[in-house]
Amino acid sequence: MVGLMATGLFATATPASAETVQQDTPSPSAVCGYYETTATAWYEHCGSGRIWIEVDFSGLRGNELRCVGPGRTDLGGARAVNNAWYVGRTCN
Repeated sequence: MVGLMATGLFATATPASAETVQQDTPSPSAVCGYYETTATAWYEHCGSGRIWIEVDFSGLRGNELRCVGPGRTDLGGARAVNNAWYVGRTCN
């Protein structure tokens, strides 16, 4: 119970419902790893140093290893790339 001293009334505090809580979506620069915007596929390396990632391309192109540094890397068109992930190794 929460006392409202000014009016002498008591009220029960209730949590906000899910409908009244605003959900924030992280901006693409706040995302680590693979993500897509409307037209582009990106990989955001949030760590330090250079790492190998595997990029899964659509169609017959298959997969490709790429060495990326910290920050955002343009992987190509969003329709051409299915996914990308860290393979657990560093590179130069």
